[in-house]
Amino acid sequence: MLTALAIFGIGAGSALAAPLIVIDPGHSGSSLTTIDPLTRIQDYEYNNGTENTQVWNVAIALKAKLEAAGYRVLLTKTGPQDTVSKRARTNIADNNGAAMAVSIHRDGHTFGTWGQIFVQRTDGYRVNVEGKKVYFNLPDIAALSQRYGQNILAARRAIEGSSVVIKVTTFDGRGYIAAGNLPLVQLFSKTPWVYCEAGYPGTPARVDAYAQGIFNGIVASIPVDGSPPPPPVPTPTRYESTVAQIHKTGAWSALTKPDASGGSYQRSATSGASATIHFNGTRLDVIAMKGTTTGVMDVYLDGAKMATINTAASVAGYQLTMWTTGGISDGYHTVKIVRSPLSASGKYLTLDAVDIMGTIAP
Repeated sequence: MLTALAIFGIGAGSALAAPLIVIDPGHSGSSLTTIDPLTRIQDYEYNNGTENTQVWNVAIALKAKLEAAGYRVLLTKTGPQDTVSKRARTNIADNNGAAMAVSIHRDGHTFGTWGQIFVQRTDGYRVNVEGKKVYFNLPDIAALSQRYGQNILAARRAIEGSSVVIKVTTFDGRGYIAAGNLPLVQLFSKTPWVYCEAGYPGTPARVDAYAQGIFNGIVASIPVDGSPPPPPVPTPTRYESTVAQIHKTGAWSALTKPDASGGSYQRSATSGASATIHFNGTRLDVIAMKGTTTGVMDVYLDGAKMATINTAASVAGYQLTMWTTGGISDGYHTVKIVRSPLSASGKYLTLDAVDIMGTIAP
């Protein structure tokens, strides 16, 4: 590590006070399966094809922007095909006193039409080889991760558009990958860590745009001169309709649609079908779709009927804010959507996601 530290200027006297940012380009050049000695969670690294090179290019562009602004930088990999375990990546941040770490990934969606951010949360966990859930248990670090994630969200949205969301992911049912809802680098680390996904950055302009959005968010979170950062602009966390905390009644099915949040939405034509969301916070938005197959939705807040909404439309629309609580008192609340008796036979109640200014509850 001494060589890496010298390369990135930690030995320079004026650079000692500069914040250290760790950049984690996703995936590895070859398969690597290890059992983490501290948590007994199986860590599976693999080659994800062109993503390796693309996110490496974003990482290098981000590194150049940060260093030009006066930050110190460490990468978790030495090249796009380097193979590094999740624990080794987190050690680079934790052992060198990083102020912040950022993981960079991409998906096959069109850049600017899809983007996700994951932050550390104390309800985040992964399942180890003995079947035990191992939770992230550093609330102060989680609070910083969430604050920095909000700043990166606002910065990325300014460049990529409003399709970028903070959400809770899932790793369930993915073969060698341990089940749970928090990336391993975030679970393992004692450093505030923000995990970024974006659409396909297949051109130099998109590589630069992805890097610029993250850079702007880092600057807003940790000013290089050490001055207190401004408070982040509050933004909600997105929970997909498939999360276990959303309780559904009736027969629901998933319909795959690339334009839907997360690539699919849930629907039910059962009479009286419902979906109930408990949350702690100050606002909840119901995200659903309109179209020729959808019917009428009744919405309840804390047991009181608030609205009846006709979701029929001649042209299908996805990721629509169908109803919102607006600003409400901070605390525990319940929102329930119900397939209204006014719905015609065969017409669906749909739920794509919920955006919560706060956290979802069991």
